[in-house]
Amino acid sequence: MIRVEGEVNSPGVFEFKEGMSLSDALIMAEGFTANANKSEVTVYQNFLSDGQTFTQTEMVAVGDDLTPEDQVLLSENALVVVRRDPNFREVEVVYLNGLVLNEGTYAVKGNNYRLYDLIKDSGGFLKDAYLKGISVKRTLAYSASNDSEIVQTSLLEALEASSDKETEDADIERQKQEIKEEVQTESVIIGVNGERLMASAGADLRENIILQKGDIINVPKLDNTVTVLGEIQKKSKIVYGDNLTVNQAIRFAGGYNESAKRSRVYVIYKNGTIKSRRRLFGILKADPKLEPGSTVVVPEKLVRENRTGVAEIVGLTSSLATVALLIRQLGL
Repeated sequence: MIRVEGEVNSPGVFEFKEGMSLSDALIMAEGFTANANKSEVTVYQNFLSDGQTFTQTEMVAVGDDLTPEDQVLLSENALVVVRRDPNFREVEVVYLNGLVLNEGTYAVKGNNYRLYDLIKDSGGFLKDAYLKGISVKRTLAYSASNDSEIVQTSLLEALEASSDKETEDADIERQKQEIKEEVQTESVIIGVNGERLMASAGADLRENIILQKGDIINVPKLDNTVTVLGEIQKKSKIVYGDNLTVNQAIRFAGGYNESAKRSRVYVIYKNGTIKSRRRLFGILKADPKLEPGSTVVVPEKLVRENRTGVAEIVGLTSSLATVALLIRQLGL
């Protein structure tokens, strides 16, 4: 038998016949794919010499008609590998939605194609676009770096560390598989301040992110309300005003209820960015500044047990990994 692998239309194992050539093998594999590197087809063949096996490697240029520059005869168990042309790039796309002149699917034009380039290609924004609310949704599995592997490794390590001796191997394996499947569909939201992006004509690289395959860019409409959710008397929407504060928004919603964790109030902005209430010098309370379309969230005060379970550890690790990933994506 011989094997043909890589950028051919029908890779696989084929029956060897005496006198078979490289050309014959490529014909059996139904020729090259569009992104094959035809100038360097690699042929591996084993030979016996003095009782030892040696592997011979040949690099052969092959024409479009599957005829090599130098004909190569194959031996039993030969391996032919056709690698991807390093200059070939499949068309990768991103999706632009919302208040732009021409929304839809766009090709990523090179490794340094950025958000500002996409906005220019789309023809620009419509009148009521809220530039501070631009967001990019990125699936970890499509990330050019190894982000999905980093998150998956962190979660699996947390699962191993938290599993006790009584945990069945089958249960652990099932949870590992669930983690792997979830990471493949996991995504993060990257918040962009479009006002700074456009004011700098793309020079502000904190906002002008490099786009990646599968990114979904959303340009929202201006929303002049603020939403209040969580442990308050009533979920509410309030008309935004320049001087509206977090405390005022919570009062408009009837104030805190008994379960509110007041020190952990946070604000989600229209572009997905999150900022939390913090303390200055351990005394003064500093709230995030509200903007149109913001959501104020008052979390619940939880009674925590000393023992940390598997789900809690995995959940915490997932959150930390996601935060770390967001920081990396934003270049902070």
